[in-house]
Amino acid sequence: MKRATSFTLGVFLLIVGVLWLLYLLGVITNSFVFDGWWTLFIIVPSLYGLFTSPRKVPPYLGLGIGILLLLAAQDVIPYHMVGKLFLAVLIIVIGLSLILGRRKPTADVDSLTQVSRDGKDIKQIAVSFGEQKLNFDNQLFQGADVNASFGTVQLDLRHATIPADAVINLDCAFSGITILCPPDINLQISTSNILGGTSDKRAPASNTAAAITLYITGNVVLSGVDIL
Repeated sequence: MKRATSFTLGVFLLIVGVLWLLYLLGVITNSFVFDGWWTLFIIVPSLYGLFTSPRKVPPYLGLGIGILLLLAAQDVIPYHMVGKLFLAVLIIVIGLSLILGRRKPTADVDSLTQVSRDGKDIKQIAVSFGEQKLNFDNQLFQGADVNASFGTVQLDLRHATIPADAVINLDCAFSGITILCPPDINLQISTSNILGGTSDKRAPASNTAAAITLYITGNVVLSGVDIL
């Protein structure tokens, strides 16, 4: 199903790209062009993302800005109002998500899906408009992919079994992430931060010469990551 959807999107973009190229070269007239038709390059991929991506917030945001730009191109709204309207809609969506969003204060680690990577079982953690607290007490931890949008995630690794170096890869936007680390572990942070940050707030006595290292990587956008 995903492959078929991807193929359809590819064919659509190919046709639009070829028509645009022929139009720019003067081979065809502008009969197929309508005001704001270029917004389809935002709207269509966003619709595709709604059906294929585990993260729903970015496609929704893309769809919203694409529709607003299309309305502006059609002179339904002025261009200078696009940013303000988008911000207003974003605030409304966040407010509704906080009121209506499902919350999962505590989740069962065993219920998490996982993928095999480099011989390790990597936990898949996804939160959108909600909260999730995961306690890895006496659980084997070999790494995790954390995908959060407008949510909060807490990973308690203080009493987890970490037999070798592990990676926590973050992909978060408008979220708060808290990672509770065992004291006898080294930490390496290499996140890409955009209007956000990753902070190591552990006690100075943390063992930086530990044999095992926990790597924190990924993208942090308008989010805060605290490591305790």
